[in-house]
Amino acid sequence: MSAVPVSIVFYRFGTHAQPVLSDELREQGFRRRFSETDPALRIGEVYGHHQDLVIADQLANRLRDLDPTAVFEIVVAPTAEYDGDRIVIDPDLGEYDSGADHAGRPVLLADDVITNLEFAGAQITAGRDPAAVLAELDRAVGGPWQRRLAELRDQQRRATTPAHP
Repeated sequence: MSAVPVSIVFYRFGTHAQPVLSDELREQGFRRRFSETDPALRIGEVYGHHQDLVIADQLANRLRDLDPTAVFEIVVAPTAEYDGDRIVIDPDLGEYDSGADHAGRPVLLADDVITNLEFAGAQITAGRDPAAVLAELDRAVGGPWQRRLAELRDQQRRATTPAHP
């Protein structure tokens, strides 16, 4: 398979790990979208490169090893041969993997949604606590990761938006 567009966004990392993560991305060929001259890794910036799918998956593990406190998202854009992939790493939640569209949004296949809904229905019918089943269903479709990234994006916006007089 040929190289595919891969992007990485960090939402949190340890200050001590910033130089190491920056070096790793640079070694892999990743560059910031609008400024290739600044080597410092920044929160919320998109770093992109064309890579082989296997290398992109290995990169997620490598980055997690370099900074176990980091929260980041890797998106492999869909192509004619590949549906796309999105991996979110959060040390508190673990790893969530889903499909991805061209904008990097998660894509859930109808078959997977139907299977999860049927499972949830069967569990509730069997007498399981509906709240617990819904929590499992929420986790299966990536709800906790989506909320976590939204929270971190919000914090970033508030930190970089000047206060109005």
